[in-house]
Amino acid sequence: MTLLFIDSFDHYIFNSMDDKWTAIDRSPVSSIGSLLGRHGTGGAYFEPAAGDPRFSRNLGAAYQTLFVGFAMKIRQYGQQSREAFFHLLNDTVEKISYALNSDGTLDVWRGPEQTGTKLGNTFRSLYQGQWYYMEFQTTIDSPTGSIEIRINGATEFAFSGNTLNGTSTSANIVAF
Repeated sequence: MTLLFIDSFDHYIFNSMDDKWTAIDRSPVSSIGSLLGRHGTGGAYFEPAAGDPRFSRNLGAAYQTLFVGFAMKIRQYGQQSREAFFHLLNDTVEKISYALNSDGTLDVWRGPEQTGTKLGNTFRSLYQGQWYYMEFQTTIDSPTGSIEIRINGATEFAFSGNTLNGTSTSANIVAF
């Protein structure tokens, strides 16, 4: 296993996001700052908005299995009943989308969160104002794909089956 990318948002300013991230829509990204992180360190803060994703990173190669982890704090649930916050793509094709529901649970979608196929959801609600360490393990395949979501180290969602949207069994872009 190889570490492909890491960013703690604690060593650059808002206008320097282009140095690390491939594509950026700055309009919903409110700020990057030294006090936004989990322990007074760097973090990125953004508001839910149409036009997901907000920023993305091209990994340079396509991978069938990806592990993505990050710390997340929900200030408030969105205005919509469900808002996508994390995606895996192969170029322009959304492979897997993760969405936060207004009750704090997470949905998992094969393809785009609005038009794809819902694969399931977590049963544990994420509370507003609390930090969580999120881990997403995704293998894109049909019929032997798999997705696991861990929250603070505990498995909260597991799926085995068809995770393939389109023809490519890989993703090369991580987007938030």
